[in-house]
Amino acid sequence: ACSQMLEGLALYCHGAEGPVRVEDVAAVAPDAGEGDLDALVHAVAEGQVGVIVPQLKRLAASGSNPTTIAIAVGRHFRALHAAASAADGAEAALSRLRPPVFGPRRSRMAAQVRKLGQPAIEKALGLMTDADLALRSSRPVPGMALVERKLIRIAILAGR
Repeated sequence: ACSQMLEGLALYCHGAEGPVRVEDVAAVAPDAGEGDLDALVHAVAEGQVGVIVPQLKRLAASGSNPTTIAIAVGRHFRALHAAASAADGAEAALSRLRPPVFGPRRSRMAAQVRKLGQPAIEKALGLMTDADLALRSSRPVPGMALVERKLIRIAILAGR
């Protein structure tokens, strides 16, 4: 996470005159919840079932809602699907995404694509679409519990 922030800071300040300012760092620094959300997304994609519940509790305590979490996981798996579907390989496809994925994060996501494979990624996307639809429906649902179940199912799928 620190190296990602440094890379982002370097890109943000590229061509700027003078030393890096506090405002520059603040502009690229992730919120505490955003870092936790990234950790959760990667834990799900890498099959780390035991990490999911504690991360969800941390996110809920920081004010994240289930819909935001479902959207973030869905976005990550759509990126993995684009990479899995690319004829020229996952790393090349990830670097073409907007915003592009680079550095250690790209390597990590390419490893997730290789481990999961396209069929499992598509199943994960289906589970997240179901969760998203349920969360947005007019019927009251226990949102965090629903998201927790879907993420655990995806992580179990990823751990195979």
